[in-house]
Amino acid sequence: MSDWLWHPNLDVRQRPDEEDYKVFPCSCCSAFRLYKILTIIVGIIWGLAFVGMLILFLSGKHWMDILLSSGLNPIELILVVIDLIFSIQAIRTMRPIFAQLLFPIYIILDAFSITKRVIFMVYAIRGDIKTNLGDGGVYGSIFGLVLTVIGVIWSFYLLYTFYKYLRDVKLHKEQAQSSEISGEAAAINQKETV
Repeated sequence: MSDWLWHPNLDVRQRPDEEDYKVFPCSCCSAFRLYKILTIIVGIIWGLAFVGMLILFLSGKHWMDILLSSGLNPIELILVVIDLIFSIQAIRTMRPIFAQLLFPIYIILDAFSITKRVIFMVYAIRGDIKTNLGDGGVYGSIFGLVLTVIGVIWSFYLLYTFYKYLRDVKLHKEQAQSSEISGEAAAINQKETV
């Protein structure tokens, strides 16, 4: 398997330092470390959710009822599992192709999240959703949409910074190997001309 989905044309002269790739507001650790921590947390949460869904399934509930009652549709569940697999592979192998493959998955998952929030907000505004909060349900749904959009933007920023680190490390390795090869070729040519 290739290391790239698309190969960038950048010149990386010096070895990238992990600490140079930070994500606001987490100045205490690098994007790579933060992405790793969040992937572990999300993996644990989804693992526990899967165990809960499995228990419900074994107790006789239909799998579609379980998914719909949890607020998920089957496409989202599949995308989350693929997202976790690619995230773990990107962290484990340090290959940029896995981070590149995450971009379309993030776009689809984030579109689902925002769409669900907008639909919930429309229902709350129309009064189709009865809440004990009165108008607070409308304001809560607007607040939830704003938080979702902020979360989407930040998660893309984290993914892009994580990808930049993997990209720069890989490009540095490739360019260092090609300069060694060209240096050896120049030394051989010099010996042959003497």
